[in-house]
Amino acid sequence: MTSSKADKALKGVSDIFLGQIASRIFTFLFLIIFVRLLSPEELATLPLYYAVSGAATLLFSMGIPVTFIREVPRLRVAEPDKMHSLLFTGFVVVMAGIVMSAFLANLLKEPIQALLFSDLGGLIDLRLFVVAMVVGGWKTLMTFVLKSLQMYRGMAIFTASNDLLYRALGLAGFFIAGINGLLAGFLLGTFITNVYCTWRV
Repeated sequence: MTSSKADKALKGVSDIFLGQIASRIFTFLFLIIFVRLLSPEELATLPLYYAVSGAATLLFSMGIPVTFIREVPRLRVAEPDKMHSLLFTGFVVVMAGIVMSAFLANLLKEPIQALLFSDLGGLIDLRLFVVAMVVGGWKTLMTFVLKSLQMYRGMAIFTASNDLLYRALGLAGFFIAGINGLLAGFLLGTFITNVYCTWRV
């Protein structure tokens, strides 16, 4: 490995590390706030939200994000046109799968509510969790895209800014509309960062 490649790799690691530190700080501070504000039942929705928002890429991703990581760095140097084609096609296919996952979840929302959300007693609007599958899956996909392009600073900024924005908007939403406002703020914050990151890439 040449010194320039070593320097680039070290810089990438340091960018990711700093991004993770910022993300953990935001997470810790907002966790303290949410624990003090939310009731135990409302607090129980948070791990469910995180689990649902991360689950959408499981069913229909078909290994495409992993293919990005394996193929894009090589194609970026040797065949940039093929790289662009792979990224665009893979992005469209995976996003279609994410939307399909959300569509199926919406069709099956009654048994899902009985299985996962029965203890919440109608406290939340399940449609917010369906939308969370889309924006959360989109966020996960963009993380793979940034990683495959070796845009480590961009990935660190994307992660940290998303963690700050969606929690800040969620907090504002909670004061406006309770727990459903909190979840809507989460969705809006992640949607904004997804749109901006996708446009930039």
